[in-house]
Amino acid sequence: MSVQSVPVRGGPRGRKPHAKLCRERGGGDMHWRKDACSSLDLNATSAKCTTSNGDAPSSFQPPLYTESARPQLHFSPTSGFMNDPNGLVYSNGTWHMYYQYNPNATVAGNQHWGHATSKDLFTWQQHLPAIAPENEGEGIFSGSAVLDVNNTSGFFDDNVPADSRFVAIYTLNTPAEQNQNIAYSTDGQHYTKYSGNPVISLNTTQFRDPKVFFDDATQQWVMTVAHPQSYEVGFYASKDLRTWNELSRFGPHGVLGFQYECPDLVQVPVKGGERDGQLAWVLVVSINPGAPLGGSFVQYFVGDWNGTAFRPDNGAAQIADFGKDWYAAQTFYNAPQGRTVGLAWASNWQYTNVAPTSPWRSVQSLPRDMTLRWTNMNPLQKGYVLALEPSPEILSLPSTPLLNTTKAENTTVVLRGDGAFDVRATVTANVSSTNFPSLEFVISSSHGSTAEKVKIGAQIGQPTMIYVDRRTAGRTWADENVFFTDRLSGQLTPSTQNSSSALTTFDLRLIIDRSISELFVDGGLVSSTILHFWDDKAQPAQLDVGTHGGVKLDFISVSHVRSTWPDCSS
Repeated sequence: MSVQSVPVRGGPRGRKPHAKLCRERGGGDMHWRKDACSSLDLNATSAKCTTSNGDAPSSFQPPLYTESARPQLHFSPTSGFMNDPNGLVYSNGTWHMYYQYNPNATVAGNQHWGHATSKDLFTWQQHLPAIAPENEGEGIFSGSAVLDVNNTSGFFDDNVPADSRFVAIYTLNTPAEQNQNIAYSTDGQHYTKYSGNPVISLNTTQFRDPKVFFDDATQQWVMTVAHPQSYEVGFYASKDLRTWNELSRFGPHGVLGFQYECPDLVQVPVKGGERDGQLAWVLVVSINPGAPLGGSFVQYFVGDWNGTAFRPDNGAAQIADFGKDWYAAQTFYNAPQGRTVGLAWASNWQYTNVAPTSPWRSVQSLPRDMTLRWTNMNPLQKGYVLALEPSPEILSLPSTPLLNTTKAENTTVVLRGDGAFDVRATVTANVSSTNFPSLEFVISSSHGSTAEKVKIGAQIGQPTMIYVDRRTAGRTWADENVFFTDRLSGQLTPSTQNSSSALTTFDLRLIIDRSISELFVDGGLVSSTILHFWDDKAQPAQLDVGTHGGVKLDFISVSHVRSTWPDCSS
């Protein structure tokens, strides 16, 4: 990760920085309340009213989690500033999410590793920061976490269960350099920094964001790390997580922008084509700034890892999400059942430090299951595309149906409930029609004609163009911020098509969550993450669905999904 040039102000509620907390636990000089130390409860079945920096839950007004702009399914810290997801790891039924966090202000800086845990990927328990800087001017920048089940590091004794042997690998950012460090823990919350840090130092200020995995083929740990301003991804190997040697570098490739960040080399299940049923290697690289729409975005390369180097299948860099609010994507280490699960920071460096939310800034995207799909690139070519779909655990969340029908070409649904809304539809149209087939979903913040709106739709043809129009979703915000790109589009060549009749069928899913929506089309072959900050504390209130030119909605459902946050009002 990189931190933009923003002045770091003093902490909210008059807190002074550098209050010592739990130093005997290896925490270093923390920046939150001294009396906030608590143990990690991994047995809780529902979230409790704890906070991300030790503030008393009762001190929040309005009550915590009831703020009008706070999403109810997407994770956010209780207060302070959050950006990149870090150290994503699954252990013994619990998902651990660490993240870049400033516990004292709502702008980037003073970087810690915040921490949250979940049993279902959607109901998150807030914990205190897990790793903190020890000296003024330092930051604990992005990185990853692994389970050292075989104790290759030697940090653990036989009394520590294999799935409790956490090792975090992170960048220590100092005024003089960026270097790679490690810390270890037996519970995922209380970390001890390795006395031999740094484990890699190149005497440069441009060397960050290590993502580590265990390579079964070579029986060694592999680190993927950014050399940002030389546009390279470095690969390093280690037998013990302490001593590393460089293997190779990848780049410059793809969109270069200003710099590379947050690389992740991961195996992804393949569906279709000659690799069907296998695992394929995908290298994910984030760019900031310099995205085609401005600011930050995520690109990826499909290829092969031979144990020492990554070789792309071709020169194509593909865009993971056509929205402007999905960055620094990372996948979970040790995800169960052969799944590849990841998420991203749902914001953009061009405007994140002034986003109109308080007392927190930024949310993480919904967790997404990833597959590599063999699909139509255009009428003549097929290829592999990274498909991103909401993780299926969302289907287990308590919900209330608002609409479920096979006849809804033009309809209005009142969005009743304080949580989020899950919209699913199956669309059929004739791509050769001269009637300009299209459909549009309009989210409104009120029932009147002057309502603020987000428009999401498709103009169906060869290719089908998927678009987002958020010009009037928070007129004040959209008008005042010159970087808040308000109209976006992506393209789709639908994967199900009857060539003899020119009929095409694809599915569409839209999850609406107060100030953010996420769109998934054709099984996630196209996705878009969309921030929309309504004026006057408004919330989504109505969904209008319209079709034109013979488009048929074979099926559409709308459900209210109950908030996953605890009730902290008392």
